Amino acid sequence: MDKPVSLLEFAYGKIKAKILAGELPPGHKLSAKTISESLNISQTPVKEAINRLVAEGFVQSNPRRGHQVSRLSISDVKDMMDVRLMMECFAAKSAVQNAPHHPEIMRRMQELLIPYSHASSLDYLQVSAIEQEFHNLYIQLSENKRLIKLYQTDWSVSLLYYLYSITNHPLSSLDHLFTSHQMIYDFILAQDTHGLEKLLSQTMKSVMALLTDLIRADKTGAFLKE
Repeated sequence: MDKPVSLLEFAYGKIKAKILAGELPPGHKLSAKTISESLNISQTPVKEAINRLVAEGFVQSNPRRGHQVSRLSISDVKDMMDVRLMMECFAAKSAVQNAPHHPEIMRRMQELLIPYSHASSLDYLQVSAIEQEFHNLYIQLSENKRLIKLYQTDWSVSLLYYLYSITNHPLSSLDHLFTSHQMIYDFILAQDTHGLEKLLSQTMKSVMALLTDLIRADKTGAFLKE
């Protein structure tokens, strides 16, 4: 039997899912009262969930405007992707070394390669969840508890699919990125730290280029212009 989640986790999951699905678009004002009524729970866990989303970057807090879903700029996205690259490259050496001691993690990563093979036929939330799990498993191979905790709260892992969802871009244009996960797995299996670090760097540069073009081309006002 699954362990029941707390009201905080319940509210957090629901709000975050709506943000990632684009149901709460960038700039949307979040009302704890409205959300609590829609979820049929008190405002306290909702306020705590919103504060957690602020800490993770999904929501911005303004003394005069209250809480709003974050509107990102190219600089914001670059900073987030740089941090993600630093964490993933830092984890590469230890992940490669520790992989033989974690067959269950490697087995689950291999299982996730199957949905990646037809990811373009899934929806944004499904692909985002797969991406989140695959990369969290990779970071778990580092055995660095602080890094694992930090990475789990990092928005950049699902950022690409979030921005694609709010701009309604087709996932089929990301097929080349989906195939990179097989390469990540293969480099870990082959104990090739250098190859893994090089692939991670190339992939992040490719993602950053995609997101930059996406933001510059957007006409909806979902992003901050610099």
